[in-house]
Amino acid sequence: MRSAAEIQAKFRNDVDELIYKSLESAKGRARIILADYFADFLEDAFGATDDADTLRSEERVAYQDSITDEEEREAVRRHPW
Repeated sequence: MRSAAEIQAKFRNDVDELIYKSLESAKGRARIILADYFADFLEDAFGATDDADTLRSEERVAYQDSITDEEEREAVRRHPW
């Protein structure tokens, strides 16, 4: 029989995997919204404030990077020289 700590650790690992898969399939602004939702869940369910802050921060940076990449592609398309 597994202890409560083992069950909670397994559940947390499953949640982390779900978050990863969900964010991988999301694009743009939807990804930010999902990240905020999952970060709130991590805080409420596990008290994982640091993990939640990291998730929010990393997703915002990734979103800003994608916008920058898109702007660069558009600039090259307009002025390829």
